[in-house]
Amino acid sequence: MDDRTKSRIIIIILIVLYVIPPCIWLEYKGINSALLTGIIVTIIAYSGIYICVVSYLTLRKRLIFFQAPRKSFIRLEDLAELNYYKRFKARSQISTYDATFKIVIFGDPKVGKKSLTPRYLTNLFVSDQTMAIGVDFEVKSLTVDGQKVKLQIWDFGGEERFRFLLPTYVRGARGGLFLYDITNYSSIAHIDDWLSVIRKEIRAEDIFPIIVVGNKADLVENREISSADGIKIAKSRGVNGFIECSFKTGENVEKAFEALTRLMLDKAR
Repeated sequence: MDDRTKSRIIIIILIVLYVIPPCIWLEYKGINSALLTGIIVTIIAYSGIYICVVSYLTLRKRLIFFQAPRKSFIRLEDLAELNYYKRFKARSQISTYDATFKIVIFGDPKVGKKSLTPRYLTNLFVSDQTMAIGVDFEVKSLTVDGQKVKLQIWDFGGEERFRFLLPTYVRGARGGLFLYDITNYSSIAHIDDWLSVIRKEIRAEDIFPIIVVGNKADLVENREISSADGIKIAKSRGVNGFIECSFKTGENVEKAFEALTRLMLDKAR
């Protein structure tokens, strides 16, 4: 029951107790001249009582609103200790990684690079309708062989006009994925050009495994490059692995990144 309803009930009770009985008594006595005076006095008294009741209820509501529960009271010293505990707990819960690797994704335009990273990160297919302008960057955490790894994924735009930027982003990288389209032979024919740009920035002692990834494995009827030819080309270029994927269906997408991560972990030991 809210305060307004309570006040109305109190008013009705006051009318019944203080207004009606005096009027009945005056009428019974036949004091007509005093009847008007009694009514006026009663109304004035009633108004005063009404104002007092409403003021009390309003004040009580405000006091209750501003009154802090006793259980929530805390000393400043306790508050400082509590804040310190929360900060310490937050720092202790920060996950640590066994390894952090920067990897680059490179290859010709329109081979599906714009679809690979969203599929890997969100398991959603994004049509490769637009080409990357320069470089896209994403971060992914995964666990391989019991080790927690953070991947810094740099997706390099495949257009010729952006290729001069690749050496800058290769520096500090620990591995790479070369992408081609199994329905377009020219996309793997340029593998030597891409590898030469990569290997110019890699020192002999650097750890830089590369996996060749054939995309659009779901388009078997449009295939121009067989799996055997892809493996042959990959081996002849001295790369570290080969896999065919479908960024549309998600087939082997996680396996490609896990295989590269496993190679980087093995070489880092």
